[in-house]
Amino acid sequence: MWRQDRVHSLLALLLVSLALPVLVSLTLAAIRPAAADSTGPLRIAFLNPGKHDEFFWPAVSAAMSAAADQFGDTLEIVYAERDAQAIGVLGREIINRKSPPDVLILVNEFQAGTALLKEADSRGIKTFMLLNSFYGQDAQSMGAPATRYRHWLGSLIPDNKAAGKRMAEALITCVREKAQKGKDGKYHLLGLLGDSTTPASIDRTAGLEEAVAARPDIVLERMLATNWQTGKGHDLTANFLDWSQKQAIPLAGIWAANDAVALGAIAAAAERQLTAGRDFCTVGLNWSPEAVDLVAKGEMVMTHGGHFLAGGWAIVMLHDLMAADATGRPAMQREATFSMAPIDQRNVQEFIAKLGDRDWRRIDFKSFSHHGKGGHYDFSLTKTLDHLRPPM
Repeated sequence: MWRQDRVHSLLALLLVSLALPVLVSLTLAAIRPAAADSTGPLRIAFLNPGKHDEFFWPAVSAAMSAAADQFGDTLEIVYAERDAQAIGVLGREIINRKSPPDVLILVNEFQAGTALLKEADSRGIKTFMLLNSFYGQDAQSMGAPATRYRHWLGSLIPDNKAAGKRMAEALITCVREKAQKGKDGKYHLLGLLGDSTTPASIDRTAGLEEAVAARPDIVLERMLATNWQTGKGHDLTANFLDWSQKQAIPLAGIWAANDAVALGAIAAAAERQLTAGRDFCTVGLNWSPEAVDLVAKGEMVMTHGGHFLAGGWAIVMLHDLMAADATGRPAMQREATFSMAPIDQRNVQEFIAKLGDRDWRRIDFKSFSHHGKGGHYDFSLTKTLDHLRPPM
């Protein structure tokens, strides 16, 4: 009897020991915050580095909000107001919350994204890099998404170098047709850059320099950083024109890193009786309403861009990536690059007719999902205009 009781006791202990890990796992699951269904609605926070009252960054937020609504997500948007220090402070506040978001969307503006992604990853918060990812040494140290930092879902980056080059090529074509040469027989350009640290600015500038280097009749007279601001674009252009007029160097064209800067430059030129589209050529980037209007009037050569729609494409991608991870299927593109598109005389009227109301909710973002389909994303302007809902 004693032996039988002892055997029963040993068997009971064995069963308890085998069950204990399961019980512990269930207990821990009960006390952890419930994770979102990776294939369903998500709680997303977007740390927007821009100002809430400018054009571009609120447009990114608007496109993201439209897509999040279609997927049923809850989206929080926090603006850092172009303050490098605020990006770090606000990012850490989100990361260290008692109940952090399921996904944190970051922009590597001022190269502040590296530290934030690492901190989010250490807390198990999924991240997605938008518009500006990692550059140079940071790119090497961070590795690819979902490798060294396994909670880093992916990134979506526009081809800024190609955009900067395409803008320069269009500007050069225009100045050869309309502008005045200098005494040296060359056309003289003013380059108004964004800043010296943001990857988007660095790449756009590289595209400008590459285009000019291939054309010996073009002189890039000055390259001046504006921090993307209209006022800086105005003041730097005013100073340049005052100098160039004393030197008898005619301004042939202005390459501006964004539309806001281009508008400031055009205003400064107008104060000196120079008319954009007649006396000199200008290109910008962002598809801002003011720039689109100037393109339609023939006062700007083009406004490149459309990359604010990446706010919506990011929602599409992170849902696809999380669904792939949840089902064990191979992930879609974790690192996607897309081409921006020019609005110029060839398509400005079509854009105004189809999307002039700028109601991004009309874009059927869910139709761009590739979950289970394979292949590459097509976030082109042509496909976007083909996937519009009727006006609301």
